[in-house]
Amino acid sequence: MLLIFCGNVAGRDCVYFNSREVRIEKPFRKSRTFQWEEIRKVDGNFDNTVNLYLLDGTKVLTARLGMVNYDVFCDMIKKTCPEKIASYYRSHMYEEPQKCILRYGSEYYLLAAMGIGILLIYMAILVPAAAENSIIQQFLQGDFSQRFALCFAPVCGVISIVFLVVMLNTNIRYSQEKMTIKYPLHRKHELYWRNIQRIEMAAVEKTEKAEWMKLRLYTREGTYKISFKFLTHGKDEFLSMLFKMIQKYGISCMQTDK
Repeated sequence: MLLIFCGNVAGRDCVYFNSREVRIEKPFRKSRTFQWEEIRKVDGNFDNTVNLYLLDGTKVLTARLGMVNYDVFCDMIKKTCPEKIASYYRSHMYEEPQKCILRYGSEYYLLAAMGIGILLIYMAILVPAAAENSIIQQFLQGDFSQRFALCFAPVCGVISIVFLVVMLNTNIRYSQEKMTIKYPLHRKHELYWRNIQRIEMAAVEKTEKAEWMKLRLYTREGTYKISFKFLTHGKDEFLSMLFKMIQKYGISCMQTDK
């Protein structure tokens, strides 16, 4: 009975939302429905927690990372309240940023680790058999499926190692004065905020939502491109710093379709 009661209570603690409104359900309370137009302030951190406020400053909802469809909910906020999100990034400015690096998200490191793990397991199991030349004979005499099974783990491991090297050599470190852009097979570029003349933000359409996925930074020396498709770790902090520098140095900023 206790488990059933706890399950019913947990089932009542949820949020329903669409493109027009958000409905908040809480245990032992009446449900509350708000139009997105009523949400006048957004704060928190999209990586972990987001708070929604009304015009009078009343907090109506705190959404956390552990909630189901948290990412979908954040995407809906960005889609339906773009001016609040821009205001959020402008107000969410650190004098000393908590994170001073923009890099690949942790999920990509996990994928690379899984690929390397597959390679290590393959080596631990099959290397002893290789000493007896049984693997070589099986590869030469086997059909396509057997050869594919033998080659999958080594190929997966090598690709994961290469991908890991690429990720470790792709990052953007930034401070109040400048940013250092590092890409594989390229020398580091130091870009001072004051030298940026114009910024273009390219919105990429994806599953009926638009996000700022690409940045183009124009200087006298050339153009620097930054994509947020994979560089997701520290994105909010980087955008907060970007808006701060736009205001500080009066940098021209525009949104484009490409």
